[in-house]
Amino acid sequence: MRKLAALFMAMLLSAGPALAGGTFETLPLGGSFFPGSVLMSADGSVLAGYWNASFYYYTEDGGVAAVPVGAALPPTLNISGDGTTLVATQVNADDGKEHAATFDIPTLTWTMLDDADGTEGCDASFSSAWAASFDASRVVGMSWIPGCDAEATRWDGGTPTLLGRFDPTSSRVSAVSDDGALLGGWAEHPSFGMRRPAIWTDDVDGPQLIADPENDAGEVLAVSPDGSAVVGVRNSFAFYYDMATSTMTDIGALYGDPYGSSAYDVSGDGTVVGMSGSLFWSTPYGFIWTQDTGIMYLGDYLTAMGVQGYDGQTISAATAISNDGSVISGYYLNPDDFKVYPFVAHIEDIVPVALSSFEVAVSPGQVDFRFLLFGDATADDLVLTATKDGAQWNVPVNGEGTDFSARDNAAQILEGGSIDYALYARENGELQLLRSRNVDLGSQMLANRLLGAFPNPFNPKTSVAFTLSEAQRVRLSVFDLGGRQVATLADQVFAAGQHSVEWNGRTAGGEAAASGIYFVRMASPSGTQLEKITLMK
Repeated sequence: MRKLAALFMAMLLSAGPALAGGTFETLPLGGSFFPGSVLMSADGSVLAGYWNASFYYYTEDGGVAAVPVGAALPPTLNISGDGTTLVATQVNADDGKEHAATFDIPTLTWTMLDDADGTEGCDASFSSAWAASFDASRVVGMSWIPGCDAEATRWDGGTPTLLGRFDPTSSRVSAVSDDGALLGGWAEHPSFGMRRPAIWTDDVDGPQLIADPENDAGEVLAVSPDGSAVVGVRNSFAFYYDMATSTMTDIGALYGDPYGSSAYDVSGDGTVVGMSGSLFWSTPYGFIWTQDTGIMYLGDYLTAMGVQGYDGQTISAATAISNDGSVISGYYLNPDDFKVYPFVAHIEDIVPVALSSFEVAVSPGQVDFRFLLFGDATADDLVLTATKDGAQWNVPVNGEGTDFSARDNAAQILEGGSIDYALYARENGELQLLRSRNVDLGSQMLANRLLGAFPNPFNPKTSVAFTLSEAQRVRLSVFDLGGRQVATLADQVFAAGQHSVEWNGRTAGGEAAASGIYFVRMASPSGTQLEKITLMK
């Protein structure tokens, strides 16, 4: 699925109908004055969290199911990517202490995880589990060590390993990639205990800081499914950190909110969701962000995407996003009772292309178009029609990916007046209107002019168009960058009007020309003109 934010921008820029759909559903958990958590499996099919003083998990077919617990720490419940395992901090009935634990959904059973050597607990707590890899073979969290300090911990197949800290302070792992190779969390400053964003990998001992160790406070809250990025909060504002380039990007906040923001989750393509603002000091708003489009209010996104069931509810936070970005969960504020309610939104991408920009240029004898799309497409996905005085014709479209062009040099253009153009995308055998434009042709008085080549760049052939004010001899030649003549396209008398000559990408000797830049030279009694063209193979 292409980036959600890209589709959002396409919706805003397109003059066509809705380009997406989906559903917005309030989970049947009731309202709460105190927000809990709404997390999800990798594909968004299973939701889980803590709401109204209870653990729960939810599926569309089975609805809400309560998780049986004796006692637990509410903030720590999370779910594995495959949707079969919950991780939490559970009270062990044998010793009455809090320990890291997993809950197997298919069998409805809890399993207490072993304590690491060297841990002795702090008050009633020994360890806590915060996240799990896709199949829950690796669970991450922290353990309490002597002195009531915490140390980041992982459990592989239930076996614990302490991961290090900056003595004498604490550390914790809060997130993990699907394969378990990259861990994210925080490690406190050894002198003044400030939490700092940190990662852990199997090949390096101890925490690795990803921000300024002396000045940047915060933590990693989520790791992308493939471990290519981590997100969280740094100096009170959300951040995105690219692992490959070691690049830190500040996400910012909506509406210039001075109380910051937090990035709660990130999808496989780098789409980030979170909360902007503060529950206590300002009005919080859920956001969605990508490198391309920046931060935007999630409610605006759902509206633009045509998600059914979303009626302008004030979304306070977006807490999770599926690996492919098609499912988003969080909670919204109900102004009638001032409670927040959990939701899940399914976004359906139902149109193959979406229009970003549509440019038109008129010159004697022709109309040129360039349009950019969000999402990859081919020329076969697009149809450009022209209508003038009851006559209609199609204009060939060229390009692939996101960049397309077209040139209309029909005879009707020389008549002047105006032409109605319409660009369509093919969807399930039908045409969806993306943009329509009435183009004023203006004066079509012809001059000796080399109009250019189309398509350009090209492979393997292109058409060179030109106009003449009167009948005359014209020589069209192709030269390489070294000034050497490669081919002669025409050397003859042409009538007044517009003409087009094709170059098949071959030299005068019939050999295929090499990829690169060439120049078309038009020589006529009025002078010479040049046009740069590019042959790409």
